[in-house]
Amino acid sequence: MWVRFARSNFHKMDERYLCTYFKEYFVSPEPPEFNHSSTEASSRALSLRRDDKMASMDTGKNLGIESVKPDESTENEEERWLAEERKTPKKQPIASTSMSSSSTEEKGKSTESQERLATLSLTPSRRNLCVLNPECSEVEIEFQLPEREFTNVFAFQDKLVFIGDSRFENTTGSRRVDMLDISTGQVSSLPDMIKAKCFPVGVGTENEIFVFGTEIWSLLPPMIEERSRCAAVSIPDFGVLVIGGFGRNRIPLHSTELLTRWPSDVRGGGGKKRQWLPYTPMNKEHSGDHLAVYFQERVYVVGCGEYVSKMEILDMATGGQWATLSFSSLPFRIESMATVGNELFVHVFGTPALYSIELDGGLRSTLSNTTLRALLLELPFALDCCYL
Repeated sequence: MWVRFARSNFHKMDERYLCTYFKEYFVSPEPPEFNHSSTEASSRALSLRRDDKMASMDTGKNLGIESVKPDESTENEEERWLAEERKTPKKQPIASTSMSSSSTEEKGKSTESQERLATLSLTPSRRNLCVLNPECSEVEIEFQLPEREFTNVFAFQDKLVFIGDSRFENTTGSRRVDMLDISTGQVSSLPDMIKAKCFPVGVGTENEIFVFGTEIWSLLPPMIEERSRCAAVSIPDFGVLVIGGFGRNRIPLHSTELLTRWPSDVRGGGGKKRQWLPYTPMNKEHSGDHLAVYFQERVYVVGCGEYVSKMEILDMATGGQWATLSFSSLPFRIESMATVGNELFVHVFGTPALYSIELDGGLRSTLSNTTLRALLLELPFALDCCYL
């Protein structure tokens, strides 16, 4: 599943709700290019539930995080993100009737299920999706995507989902949601979001995607703190952790909060099934959009655009305490992150290369055996990354 460390849209400070659109989360921090004086934090939440009648969607409700239950039957300046997903076996080579594609695979050759890294490039002249081979050394499959303005892409069940709107003159954003089937190359449309968003972000849980489905929207409980430009990760057996961001008056936050379910024998007021709980705060505030990934019972966090040689780690196996991971003797300006196997891939601002940090299974606050290496890929316009 892809995790986007995003930018946000315009929000109202007096509303503190997070939205869920089952199977994936949208926490929408605003882009640094926007005028922050007119941009306020929000945490309004909605959830999308199953409704075969597809009742009228209330487009007047504010949207910060959205979720949906999956259907059982079924320009001048490049900006970069990362994301992740697990791909199931392919029984036949990819063929597309809706877009051009190329593959280095032999026709008819099956591919075993394994993690793959993918990159998405978005420029005024082209929109390409590249899937790398298992060794992450060369491009294995390439798609030419149809014309579509979007700011966030994430993967779900071998499919890629496109949301948001990157046209800066369109300050209202977009409600549009599209999905690309990697196995066929077909692009289909999902139900529109309730409210248009410029820079949404998503995260999935084990059996829910806080974003997609064919349902209607409903409110989640209000968050504990109003925040924007935060990060969100799904932690198995815990819930969805929202990290950092900016609060009132653009003050950086080091607090975190966990969206979890009430015990089966207890229900919140009004029959609510979910609740927000304060969680262990980070050791420091971070500037820029917060980037976060979950890997082997640990959450890795860094500020987008920060010059850093270390990042913060939340170790869930040791009671949820924050520590520090040193990964380089020189500072890097990280723009996005994703994990593949036992490696944490990062994209460094101003370079076409991806770097990987090898993670030790017995991770500690500082690793002497952590290595940093460049993947010299011919992807000068790398925009998004994920693992498939």
